[in-house]
Formats: sequence, C-alpha cells, structure tokens
Amino acid sequence: MDPRIEARRLEVSRSAGRRRTRIVLGIGVVLAAIGAVWLALRSPLLDVDAVRVSTTPHVPAEAVIVASRVRSGEPLAFVDTGAAARRIEALPWVAAAEVRREWPGTIRIAVTEHRPVLAVRDGRTVALVAADGRVFARQAGIPAGVRELRGVGRLPFPGEVAVAPAVARLVADLPPVLAARTAAVDVADGRPVLVLAGGGEVRLGAPEDLAAKAAATAAVLRASPGVCIRYVDVSAPDAPVRREC
Repeated sequence: MDPRIEARRLEVSRSAGRRRTRIVLGIGVVLAAIGAVWLALRSPLLDVDAVRVSTTPHVPAEAVIVASRVRSGEPLAFVDTGAAARRIEALPWVAAAEVRREWPGTIRIAVTEHRPVLAVRDGRTVALVAADGRVFARQAGIPAGVRELRGVGRLPFPGEVAVAPAVARLVADLPPVLAARTAAVDVADGRPVLVLAGGGEVRLGAPEDLAAKAAATAAVLRASPGVCIRYVDVSAPDAPVRREC
C-alpha cells in the first residue's frame, strides 16, 4: 500500500478517536453537572425550612398548611406548588391560593377569601353565596351587610349553585343608591326581585341585561327622594315603570 495512503488512514483514525474522546468527556461533564445540581437540590441546605401563610379572617394558617401537604424537610425545588394551591382552594372560604418558593428554604402561601354577596337562611343556619352564585360555606347567622337570598328552597351545600351567576354578580355590583335600599333578593319564580328595605320591590323580569336594569332602577330612585315606592318594574330597562304606595 502506498505509504501516503496508509498515513492518511492513520490520521483519519486518530481524528475519529479524538472526536469520540471529546464526546465522551462532554457527556461525562454534562452528567456530572446534572448530578451535582440534583444533589444540591436535595441538599438539606435547600429543603423546606418554613411555610409562611398570609392570614385571613376566616381561614386559619394551620388549616392552609395542612391542606397544602407541604412538609418541612422536603426538597424545595420539588414542591408541586400548583397542586398545593388547588388543595388549598378546596377549603371553605378560599377563593384563590398562590403558592411560591422563596429560596433558600421558604414556601410562601397567599390566600384570597371569598366575599359573600348573598346568604340563604334555614333557621339559624345560613349558606353563604359568592359572586359566582356558588355556596362556599355554612355558618350561623347572616354576616353584616350581606343580603338574604329567598325562594331557593332547601339549604344548598357548599359547592352547589344557589343562584344564577348573573344575579349574584348583579348584587355584588349594585349601584350605591340601589345597594343602600336593597335588603334581599327573591328568585322564587325564576324572575329575580330586589326586596327594598322598608317595603317595596324592584321587578327585574328575565335574568338578563341585569346591569342595565340596575342602572335604570338607580336612576328612578335618585329621581324619587322621599317617595314611598310600591314597586319599580324594569323588565324593559329603557322604559321603567314606577308605582307609588
């Protein structure tokens, strides 16, 4: 064989060997780095040392920690914050939960409570209704400032829909002049009625265009200071009807 060809073959073989060596070394370095990171993340220096919970009036911090299932000593990097938040959100009164890591060793939990906008009464027990129409808790007595929901039938359980979301949102966002006069909401026949404090009612008709109907009612009340109103009918919000006592 021509010596030049043999030399070329040897050089190609050596080059291939060097490439294989570089590849193996590169893989080794990457694996070593991954192993080092893995060990570091599982190090006691980076585990959960504390769980901090923002306090709220109706959700005890201890209940939040138990529901989160975050354990002291587990690797901080491997805490499933999304799953922990979902478990916390299953608690009564919890509307939303945010779970986040704070290095090197803290889990911080922020809880947002439901705001009751209506309450269904059955004797001394009431079911509290959020702005989405769902019951989120039961308790004794209606909280101050919360309007009674009438015509529901049986007392609904937490998680059940007590009233159409549009009606609950209407109550949550009543114009001030109407909010000050509204004592209860009656949905007995599927056509919501606002029961006014001191007597009178607002007939809303079908549960649609409720924001426009609330605005029309507010305009009628502002134009009728001191007038005894038997009812205001805003089934057609562009043509409200007022009847005096």
